[in-house]
Amino acid sequence: MRLWIDVVNAPHVRLFARIVGILGEAVEDLLTTTRSYGYLEEMAAEMLSFPGSAPISVGQRAGGRLEKLMAHLDRVRTLAEIVHRWRPTVAAAKASPELSRVAFGLGIPAVIINDNDKSYHVSKLTFPLASAVVVPEAFGRERAIELGADPDAVVTFRGVCEVAHVLDYLEGRRWGDPLGDLGLEPGGYVVVRPEPKMVAYGSWKGESSSLTLIRSIRRGIGDLKLVVFPRDQDEAKAMSAEGAIVPGGAVDALQILANSTAFIGAGGTMTREAALLGVRTVSLYPGEDLAVDRELEEAGLIRRLRDVAALGEKIEEVLESPPPRSEADLYLRRVDDPAKVMANVVREISRPSISRRSS
Repeated sequence: MRLWIDVVNAPHVRLFARIVGILGEAVEDLLTTTRSYGYLEEMAAEMLSFPGSAPISVGQRAGGRLEKLMAHLDRVRTLAEIVHRWRPTVAAAKASPELSRVAFGLGIPAVIINDNDKSYHVSKLTFPLASAVVVPEAFGRERAIELGADPDAVVTFRGVCEVAHVLDYLEGRRWGDPLGDLGLEPGGYVVVRPEPKMVAYGSWKGESSSLTLIRSIRRGIGDLKLVVFPRDQDEAKAMSAEGAIVPGGAVDALQILANSTAFIGAGGTMTREAALLGVRTVSLYPGEDLAVDRELEEAGLIRRLRDVAALGEKIEEVLESPPPRSEADLYLRRVDDPAKVMANVVREISRPSISRRSS
């Protein structure tokens, strides 16, 4: 098969690297497209290079409504030109509206995976155009159909997408020495990930929530170091000014998470990764709980807190609690590897007998 993947967010890199690895020799040629967003391009170059083909960066992430729209349209146009020349037999992405539109327009079967049951607009832009839609059971088949998926196109799997990231890490895919580079000792630090920015779902109000979060945590962690994965450069400078360690450039975040004594996150992906690694994990996600987060909470892997200001008073209790390693091991044993599910669907969709839809 000639496979096109569009990787639009850094956490997607490890997932699709694993998918490509599982597909193995079935992938005769690979076109990887990314966009300019944080360390995404650097990570894609590190983990998604293919013999004779390096990832191609197209467009960038934008903020306001008009900027988002123009960035989307520019990406669609440029990707259409690239993909038309390259002629893939199948395409795959995690929640990429641009891949969905281009693949549909050019008559290329596309497989879309998504785990965010609250990402209404992205799902509406991707699910109706996909040849196959892959979602966690917690997301729900009916929810996928409600968001536009063809009932015959929905494939579900047990677990969450981050299972693939963690299995990939546990099976040995690691790069660099982030602990050594940052002067960290295993168990000697707490990791923090502030809330998402430039997204359609909720956020805290009032004073900079990131600073509130950091100051609350610092009051309760004693001599432990504080490592922060900021959302942008301005946030990185502010966190550094507060005495936090901020990794520079693209790093293997799973190595840092796995060796931390606790993780406190206001986002999604890193929170779920830490939980699946058996790290003490606190979620301060500002929006309505995602179905996949609720599943991990019910499995005893995530502790949900709502009050950021009161976090400092809870830290000691969190640090004294046993890490949920046995719960994480049990969870990983009883769920599916999403990368294998995706690889199987891509392989099936790429068969010549599959009829292709067109715009």
